[in-house]
Amino acid sequence: MNLSTLNISVTPCVVCDYAFSDKHHIWPQAKGGKSLPTILLCPNHHRFANLIQAMLLRGMEREQIEAFAQKYFDTAFNATALALLITEQERLGAYGWAAYSAQKEREARSDPQTALSTAEVFVREQFARLAHMHPDELIPMADYQEALAHIGAVNVALDFLDSLGVSTYRITQPQSSSAMVSQAEYRWALEQIESLLLLVDREALLDSIAFMLEQCPEDMRSQAAPAFDLLRTIARTLA
Repeated sequence: MNLSTLNISVTPCVVCDYAFSDKHHIWPQAKGGKSLPTILLCPNHHRFANLIQAMLLRGMEREQIEAFAQKYFDTAFNATALALLITEQERLGAYGWAAYSAQKEREARSDPQTALSTAEVFVREQFARLAHMHPDELIPMADYQEALAHIGAVNVALDFLDSLGVSTYRITQPQSSSAMVSQAEYRWALEQIESLLLLVDREALLDSIAFMLEQCPEDMRSQAAPAFDLLRTIARTLA
């Protein structure tokens, strides 16, 4: 049988040389890693790599991850891929989070309503989470960066409101290289999102929409109606 005629490609795992592998994104795709470096791993070793990725995102120390790997992963994986995956994910973090923030901002630009409502849900859930945490418990950097990405997305969504004459302001996103942040720092980020959402003047937005519709030529109002309906829906979600 000719494999090429079946459109099957053989791409061996870099650890065990198993004939079929998948691309493991060293920085998670969902967090901006789609265009960042990958490594070819068989399904078994891909699972190991995903566990390492999750541990790093949750702020686990390198020594803890290595101890876990020595106990549960095979020798070939630990010798070939373990150090590389940890080092590269840490190195790619700055690029990954920047790409993730840019991705969230693009989504907010195309769908500001969803960006604002998603941020509102995120803030509500995270404040509830903080209420059940011990005061000294630290927050993983991944969660903090998620909050900063929401700040960026809400800022972009509010650019849309600015174009309608609704006054808003912007929050500058701080940068941190540590693996964990305090609850105070995390609460600050959540409060910034909450403040941005609360500062939207719903009545001013509705007035702006009514004014624009009034200025719209009579013969174009029926064509423009769906767009104005969408704007009113956005305004009402900000109540």
